[in-house]
Amino acid sequence: LESCPGILDRMDRYDADQDGFVSATEITDRIERWQELGVALMSVGVKVTLDGKPLAGATVRLIPERFMGDSIHPASGTSDVSGVTTPSIAADKLPQDLAEYRGVNMGVYEVEVSHPERELGDQRIGTEIDHTDQWNGIQLDLKTK
Repeated sequence: LESCPGILDRMDRYDADQDGFVSATEITDRIERWQELGVALMSVGVKVTLDGKPLAGATVRLIPERFMGDSIHPASGTSDVSGVTTPSIAADKLPQDLAEYRGVNMGVYEVEVSHPERELGDQRIGTEIDHTDQWNGIQLDLKTK
């Protein structure tokens, strides 16, 4: 699990039998639930704070974990003055009928946060994005290194 911080971060969503471990079956079951929803893209807000304060101008990149396969695409966005961004897949990576929409795929991601004026260090962050995050959003609380 240490090699996949996105699952570790959302252990409560994966460890169905609550034994402290995540099996391949539990991961497969989770992915199958996303597929059953039939959601191609969804909008999710990501709030970035640094030492408890909103971080404007941060670039947030969502990079799909390798086991998600080639159909889940990276997404990115830049935070506004309140530290919020809505990452989006590049239009050229989407089917033509979805290219005008902003959003991300449901999946497990490694998260990279960078800033042109702040040294954020190497902070390994992961998250899972599913349909419930559309309303709740994702919170990234960074600490100065």
